[in-house]
Amino acid sequence: MEAPLDWAYAHFPLQGEGEELLSLEWVVRIAHERIDRAAETGDEEHTGPVLHWAHILKIEQGPNGDWPALINARTGAALGTARTRAPAGLMARLDALHDSTEFEAAVARAELVRNYVRKGE
Repeated sequence: MEAPLDWAYAHFPLQGEGEELLSLEWVVRIAHERIDRAAETGDEEHTGPVLHWAHILKIEQGPNGDWPALINARTGAALGTARTRAPAGLMARLDALHDSTEFEAAVARAELVRNYVRKGE
């Protein structure tokens, strides 16, 4: 199941028929599974959707380097106040996998804020 083209998170995986609630941590877990499957089978087709998801997530990264943990896939609206940095790990893996720096700034922003918050604790 994937989100329709006219949704804010088009082509993202959905957890069930008619579902609009989307956990970005779940999406990241699915993305890692697809990358693992591509490595096991040698079929890079598994990673095509993952790159699309990462591009959208890069655009949607918040100013503090994080993302809403839950979103409405149709509208793109954040659901609740919980935040996640899980997409940054996926982006770092994609950069390493493709010998790229495409997501480097997004990963750095997530890490910079995380490290800043840790120092202030």
